[in-house]
Amino acid sequence: MANQDRPNGLKPHGDLLRQQPYIAAGVIGIGDALVLEDAGRVAAPTGGAGSVFSAALCGVALTSAAAAGDTVKVADHPDQLFSAQVDDAGVAAQTDLGLNYALIATAASAGESRQEVDGSSGATEATQILRVIRLDKSVKDNEFGSQAKVVLRINNHQQSVGTGSAGV
Repeated sequence: MANQDRPNGLKPHGDLLRQQPYIAAGVIGIGDALVLEDAGRVAAPTGGAGSVFSAALCGVALTSAAAAGDTVKVADHPDQLFSAQVDDAGVAAQTDLGLNYALIATAASAGESRQEVDGSSGATEATQILRVIRLDKSVKDNEFGSQAKVVLRINNHQQSVGTGSAGV
């Protein structure tokens, strides 16, 4: 059975380790991976559908923000696990787990993220922002291949020391 194609950003997986309020720099959807900007505000990485992001992240939006200046709750603990969808068949086998991946944007939807793991970016470089750990077994009929739902962590986190860990 094929996996359902429903990108919805990153969602906390397991216990929520920490949430903090931040001020939004602009529109943010629930599940958007966020960067902390120079002015101390958070923003979703910029770019339209198909844009690949590889900058360090500070966390993931738990609430949405309609405009700059709104408060948004962010899961910002460096050890937080998340669940997300892979955009293509790049996570096709057990051997693709433990690799690091970039984030890709798809068409936006009001209030909810459409970010996905960029399956074609799997590599061992420590600078890739996401580390895929395993398939998300909490999702029914989830299997390796296109639109697989995976458990991951932010590998290149703005609140961690260093760039991130090399994939295996």
